[in-house]
Amino acid sequence: MKTNIFAIVIMLLSLGFAKESSNLNQELVGHENKGDVAKALHYSSYKALMDNFEKVGVKKGIDIIATLDKTKQAETFKMIRARMQNEITIIAKDVSQKRGGNVLIVGHGISILALVSAFDDTVNLGKPLANASVTKILYKNGQFKVLSVGDMSYVDQGAKEK
Repeated sequence: MKTNIFAIVIMLLSLGFAKESSNLNQELVGHENKGDVAKALHYSSYKALMDNFEKVGVKKGIDIIATLDKTKQAETFKMIRARMQNEITIIAKDVSQKRGGNVLIVGHGISILALVSAFDDTVNLGKPLANASVTKILYKNGQFKVLSVGDMSYVDQGAKEK
């Protein structure tokens, strides 16, 4: 029986930041000239960092956040990917044992990219996923296969129907 996993449970697949989100945004990610992440990656501002996101990529950005976290509780890219891969495997096996079916899992784009990179090393980790995009992962015979990443076709279709 096959199980389709539609990307991605906020509780288990979100980024593991140690700081409160308001402090994280102010201190680590920041805006304009306040962001430690931008500074650590040698960008003058948050905007400059985001303008060059394809060069930086998700992995490097996440690893810098983990490095800058003084509490050392923030996860590295590798840790996020391993945790997500473990949890999605548990979900897929459970659903598969119960005759299979579709599963909807919701999460952040960075977390989704980290997960997808565990199953497909050709995924572009330098291109952020659009809000409301759909990533499809097939679980069949104990294996995962990425079917699509960041699909926005249903949004485009909905816009045409208005």
